[in-house]
Formats: sequence, C-alpha cells, structure tokens
Amino acid sequence: MLRNCLSKIPQSELHSIARKGQKMVIGVGEKECEYIENRYAPFKEIFPTLQILDKNQVFDVEPNVVKGRNALHRPDDIRALYVDNELTTCNFMALSEYVMKAANHDGKELRAMLNTEVKEVKREGNTFQVHTNNGIMNAKFVVFSACGYSLLFAQRMGVGLEYSVLSVAGSFYFAPNILRGKVYTVQNPAVPFAAIHGDPDIHADNIPDSVPRHCHCHCWKDTICEAYPTSLGCLNLIPGSWQCTWTCSRTVRYASTCLEICCLKSRDSPGCSSSRMRAK
Repeated sequence: MLRNCLSKIPQSELHSIARKGQKMVIGVGEKECEYIENRYAPFKEIFPTLQILDKNQVFDVEPNVVKGRNALHRPDDIRALYVDNELTTCNFMALSEYVMKAANHDGKELRAMLNTEVKEVKREGNTFQVHTNNGIMNAKFVVFSACGYSLLFAQRMGVGLEYSVLSVAGSFYFAPNILRGKVYTVQNPAVPFAAIHGDPDIHADNIPDSVPRHCHCHCWKDTICEAYPTSLGCLNLIPGSWQCTWTCSRTVRYASTCLEICCLKSRDSPGCSSSRMRAK
C-alpha cells in the first residue's frame, strides 16, 4: 500500500517525502550464509529485483561491512540479499501531510482531529459510537490504527483476548557516514524484533547513519504516569508472558553490551568524531 501510494506522487514532490537507495540483509558465517541462501528463492518470487551477493559482490556495494582490521577483508564467509535503487526511506510526517492534502479534492473533505483522545467505543446496532474528549461520533466503520494500543481497543470490544503486547523500547546512535544504504543483520529467532542494523536519515543530506544501540522490555508503553494503567492493560498477563519478557531482556542486554563496545572502539578510531556518536 505504501509503495503504491508513493508511486502516485509527482517526482517534483517525492524527493522531500521518500528517497531511493540500496538495501540489504547480510549474513556472516556458515550458519547465517546458509540461512540467507535458503531465503533467496521464496523471496525472489515476491521481490523480482532481489539479488544474492557473495563476499566480493558485497564489498563492491557496501565495502565497510566486509573490511576487517588493518583494511583487510574479514575472514568470515558473507552472503547478502540485496535490492538496488528502490524506494527505501520515507518521511512519514511529510507523507501524512501530502495524503491529507491530496484527499481533499472533488468536493470531498477529510478532517484531522488532532489532540483528540478516544475514551471508549461502543457498538450500537449496525454502527459504532466513538466517545472522545471532543464529543461523540457515530460511524459505520472504525479503524484502530494505534500501534500497540490497537489490541487494547480490540480487547475492550471482546476481540483478541488471548493476545498480549510486549513493549520494547530502543535507542539509537548517530554514526559517521560509513554505509551507502540500509544494512540489516540476520534476526535472532529468539527475539521478536529487528536485529542490529544501520539506516540513512532522510531529514537531511549527509546526515550520519543511525544505529540502534540497545532495546529494553518494559511493562508500560509510555513515560506518562497517567498512561500506566492502560499500558498494563495492553500487557495482558497470560501464562508465559513474564518468561518471554525475561528471555528477551537477557538477550537484548547482551546485544546492547556488544554494540556499545563496538561504538566505543569506533569512537576512538581515526576519522570518527565522538561528538557525532550521540544518542537519538
């Protein structure tokens, strides 16, 4: 849906909303290389432009992920799934503004109600009654596009009671421009979110790459005290959820320590300004 939407935007306006570039997921070592090779065929059917690269080909497009110490290639075997020159980075605030502007045409009016809190949704016959701090509205259809809070509204209406939300917070470093595009690493199957990766920043040219530093599992979704009861409602403490939280926390703490050591070593390396290694 997002790709289709972006394809309809005139090129004169697209550059401020989305950028083309390269992206890859990289596997290092025998086990990860085998995983990458096995994923290539099924993904190729969905993404026709997908390529599989060996170590030398990875070096041609992303040399810094192949280089080791003393400018020599790292000894590990490397494979990568790679896509070149496609839309990879999006400014979702700019896209939202464009969608709002584009929707108001041909006599149609779309109104954004900012600073409006949805307190309750009730089903009344064939319609829904939406209670907010700015009044009550009636609708035939209601879409809850509220990230982790979508489950909360679903459960209030008796749907998805067997599911739970595990809140995971991450933080990022800005690093020097060492990557040419998006680079993701193979995800740890024991941890249900993206592994360490590097992303270019769309907000300005020549901005440093952002690199996730660490993640922590929390029992709350917001730092606002008033939201704590709601956050605990999203957690929905079904059997096994605490064990999942503890396992994820131990795994990400280890990954965080490893990455922090790498960042500190990079900060002391020639050509790397410590002032640019700041938390996001």
